[in-house]
Amino acid sequence: VVDLEGNVLSGSLPSTMGQLEKLNNLYMAYNRLTGQVPSELGNLQLLFNLDLSGNQLVATLPTELGNISFLQSLLLGINRLTGEIPTELGQLQLLVNLDLYGNQLSSTLPTELGNLPLLQFIGLEFNQLFGPLPPDLGRLENLSDLYLQNNFLTGSVPLAFANLRQMKNLRLEANDLSGTVPGFVCQALVTNRIFDPTFFVTDCVTEIDCPCCQYCCEDGQGCECQFAGTDNSFLCLRIEMEANAFRIP
Repeated sequence: VVDLEGNVLSGSLPSTMGQLEKLNNLYMAYNRLTGQVPSELGNLQLLFNLDLSGNQLVATLPTELGNISFLQSLLLGINRLTGEIPTELGQLQLLVNLDLYGNQLSSTLPTELGNLPLLQFIGLEFNQLFGPLPPDLGRLENLSDLYLQNNFLTGSVPLAFANLRQMKNLRLEANDLSGTVPGFVCQALVTNRIFDPTFFVTDCVTEIDCPCCQYCCEDGQGCECQFAGTDNSFLCLRIEMEANAFRIP
């Protein structure tokens, strides 16, 4: 284990880290690291957790990250990464957590992410992602948290999202989505409320028709819908867009 999280380390990550072939966990979040994510990290076949969040890393994500067969958590949020989300991440069959929020990633959402059977958390908010929501994400039967707010996504919410039976938090506000939220998607989220609070946040007044919602914010700035047929006392949880990386816990 290499745990150097929360220090004031600066400089770039050495490519020689790719020679630590027995390394299981690499935690170097919240430092002052610069430069690129070394492609040599793809040689760490036994790595379970890679956390480089909260640094100043730049350039594109190396496709070699898709070679880390045992990787369970890939956490690279709050950096300055650009370019595409590598389709090779769809090879990480044991991945549970994927968090790339708060970067400058600009691409479509890879359909290959739908190939990850154990994935529970996707955090891609506050990037520059565009294009439609891939129906392939509806294959992620264990997905509980999907954060896609504050991008440039277009199109409608796929019918396939009704298959996301474990979904607890679905954040879609501050995109360019349109159309009607499928009733089956709403029903899946309402069912999950029996066990845990569920948040479905979208610009449902001015952009998206949400017939299963009882109430939405009047100004369309993103709010939680109260689902019709539920007994919850709250009406609307306002989302303040000024926050750089706001999430509902």
